[in-house]
Amino acid sequence: MAIPKRGLVLEGGGAKGAWQYGALKALKERGLSIDVVAGTSVGALNGLLWALDRFDVGENLWGGLHLSSIFRFRRQQMLFAPFGIGARLFAAYINGLMPEDVPKRLIRAFALFAASPWILWVIYGVRWLWIHRHWYEVAVLMQFGLFMSMFLFKQWSGNSGRHGRYFLFHFFFPVLLVPMGMLVDGMALLHSTWFWLSIVPYLTFFAAAWHESRNDSLFSPAPLRKTITTLLDSRAAFKCALYATIARKSGYYDPDHVEYEPSGDWSYNVYIPKPRSVVSPEYVRIDQSSRTDAVECLMGTSALPLGIVERPNNGAIDGGAADNCPWFPIVSDFQCDELIVIGCNPIDWNNAEKQREWQRRDRLQRVIATGFEPVGALSHMADMEPINDPPRVVPLREPLWWPSRIVLIAPGKPLGTFLTGTLNFDGTNAARWMAAGYSEAMRALAGHAMESRKATGM
Repeated sequence: MAIPKRGLVLEGGGAKGAWQYGALKALKERGLSIDVVAGTSVGALNGLLWALDRFDVGENLWGGLHLSSIFRFRRQQMLFAPFGIGARLFAAYINGLMPEDVPKRLIRAFALFAASPWILWVIYGVRWLWIHRHWYEVAVLMQFGLFMSMFLFKQWSGNSGRHGRYFLFHFFFPVLLVPMGMLVDGMALLHSTWFWLSIVPYLTFFAAAWHESRNDSLFSPAPLRKTITTLLDSRAAFKCALYATIARKSGYYDPDHVEYEPSGDWSYNVYIPKPRSVVSPEYVRIDQSSRTDAVECLMGTSALPLGIVERPNNGAIDGGAADNCPWFPIVSDFQCDELIVIGCNPIDWNNAEKQREWQRRDRLQRVIATGFEPVGALSHMADMEPINDPPRVVPLREPLWWPSRIVLIAPGKPLGTFLTGTLNFDGTNAARWMAAGYSEAMRALAGHAMESRKATGM
């Protein structure tokens, strides 16, 4: 009877990785060997502990978990960084990139904050009409401002998220009302509290861009870098293949669906290709990388976003932004019969949906790799190439192999939100989560006759 090949997927989740590490201890106790590990964020760090068989380091790290053992607080950023993180979280909401476990109340607060300029300008406009009775001037002002808002919105909102398009639209309207309002009402507008309150969301949005460009962060990952460097500098050999997921922002054109936008002139006579923007995953083989590249990739996959932790030198961002549960490279590159998925959050797995997701991810990677660029501009939208559905230039394809058995090990309920779970680096809490992860893994493995064996190699 052939010995099945086994893969291990480790989901990202920050401090929730303590639950995952407890589950890994159960796998080790059962004597299960793994041929390939793929992890994101803390999952990649736990994967490194497994691949190097350094559970002694894991016990010290998770058993005595404290924020200072992972990140070092930057006192010089104490005043500005919290505002910068809040601003970048608001910008993430505007661009449709909010973390999934952010509290709903915070999302509703951001929605109200984003809509506040429009609300304030409606209130101010009604008050203005009531006091000054400039009906004709205000009517012209509103019409011209609305026209200009729509025009600029079409020009500049191409790569924004769903929330970003709405935000950009009502951004231009109040801003264009300022110079026109000064023509009607003189400098009184600049003395209005309504005006200054209405521009606060835009100042916050631009502060987020400035904060990100400086790579300012509340914490330095120096302690984590030291731990990773020490592990890789040890003489321990990798006992299995190890993937770490990092994310990068990519721009691309889809040859099966090229989108066009006006070139920017007033006549709308010329349409140019519009690039698509995506945060795409990159799966790096740590066991085949140089020490320097391995350190930077592991630092990149664990760099919490939004200015909480600074980005590494290679410019990568937290892999969870693109693929927080990286089973894709294992299915693509290794013919594993068994796949063990250990989550930091409850997992919902449907084979048919996952196979369709594999097709989408596989095609996106191939489209980006082609480097396709459309040639020339169009004078009429009717000249645009028809959309290929299904795609023909870069067609969808089926995975060559799919695991015959998938074992899911995950918490039965969420371990907290982004603030109370992912960022909860508390030793007492980590000990409780490790015990819970160990118990759940032993229960899940008891229901599967999983054979103990040595890894079949890399």
